[in-house]
Amino acid sequence: MTSSEVWEVWNGIEQRLATLVPRFGVALRPPATEESLCALEAVIDRRLPTDVRAYLAIRDGQDYLNDRLPAGEILSTHRLLPAAEIAREWRFWYEEADPDLGEKYPGVSMDRRFVELTESDGDSLLVDLASGEVYFHVRAEGVFGPLAPSWREWLVDFTKRLDDGRIVIEDAGTSDASISIDDYNPALVSKRFPRIDEYET
Repeated sequence: MTSSEVWEVWNGIEQRLATLVPRFGVALRPPATEESLCALEAVIDRRLPTDVRAYLAIRDGQDYLNDRLPAGEILSTHRLLPAAEIAREWRFWYEEADPDLGEKYPGVSMDRRFVELTESDGDSLLVDLASGEVYFHVRAEGVFGPLAPSWREWLVDFTKRLDDGRIVIEDAGTSDASISIDDYNPALVSKRFPRIDEYET
């Protein structure tokens, strides 16, 4: 997989959302620097999956916007995390968190296999560092999936859903626009994807 392949998919998403969800582009950060990517890889002690690294080199996640309106998240309330925050979340789960949190947030803390690419009050999209597969963490329930064989394939599927109407965009074209996908509604994820065993490796 080449960086240009990831750029092509991502650029298509930005173009589509420019009018549908105007604040999506406003919240996007500039590309992650090579220094920040290397710093993240030093924290997780391995190289990022190629497509994740290429994506971060295009857009280093999203910023919070300083108002009460939706920030144009990739999914409703799911903000794309910058490399520095991905590292901070990884440190929290695997180096700092009280082991008892494993009961409240089952799955994420079971080993060092995941990085979080989005965050939404405890829910998140995860990437398996070994396989590259995308999973969904539902707070207090566990990790479900895989949703896609890779981050790039998840983005390709996201694009297809935009084009065929399977993505619901409320208040499209306005500052209140938000994105929702039924399959990724936390209340439905457990019914549509298998829960991975807490100690699976």
